[in-house]
Amino acid sequence: MLGRHRIALWDVLQSAQRVGSLDSKIENPIANEFGAFFAGHPNIRTLAFNGNNAHKFFRRFVEKKQNFPLNQIRILFLPATSPAYARPFEEKAAKWREALASTIGAS
Repeated sequence: MLGRHRIALWDVLQSAQRVGSLDSKIENPIANEFGAFFAGHPNIRTLAFNGNNAHKFFRRFVEKKQNFPLNQIRILFLPATSPAYARPFEEKAAKWREALASTIGAS
């Protein structure tokens, strides 16, 4: 389904260590190589972050250290799908639907 809608799904972090499931406990993060990813997928026009921590790690370990065309990329900040982000599922889903609809419609 993702491929049919031209959506790629990729974690900001390639690896990390943590005890438990909270992002606040992440240690020794290593980012994925986004420069190579963008070079291999030049038609990407939008990045959607699943929560604030994904964006935080992207800014810290990718944006400041890797070369990629950020000025050509639309950035979306979406609510975390994690149950730790205590918002009603319907509220989160509505925001994701709206963002994805506008992205898919823009491609």
